[in-house]
Amino acid sequence: MQMKPFGSYKNKRWEFQSETRFVLYILPCNPMLECLNPEKSSIVAQSLLKNKPLPFTYYDMQLKDEALDNIEITLSPSASEAEEIIVNALISKYAPNAQIKNSTLGKVVRLK
Repeated sequence: MQMKPFGSYKNKRWEFQSETRFVLYILPCNPMLECLNPEKSSIVAQSLLKNKPLPFTYYDMQLKDEALDNIEITLSPSASEAEEIIVNALISKYAPNAQIKNSTLGKVVRLK
């Protein structure tokens, strides 16, 4: 199965965002071991095709401390003032060198 296209497509009209995307693939097996076994690869294929739920609800990815040194955070155009305060609090605690900027789309008001 070719995994590269999943999560990597981005329409050219959003090119101005200059963002980096990360895709984390989680399979119900170790592809270097179990997927090579014909008996197990059938189970894996069926799990993927039937959208079998994973045995966990979240994944905490470990990052190097330096990963946040040069991070630039763009606020959503619909970010509220409260959400901006939360982002600033997180930045001051976890990424003091981070830059925060507003969306180039301007401010978008959420309709309720």
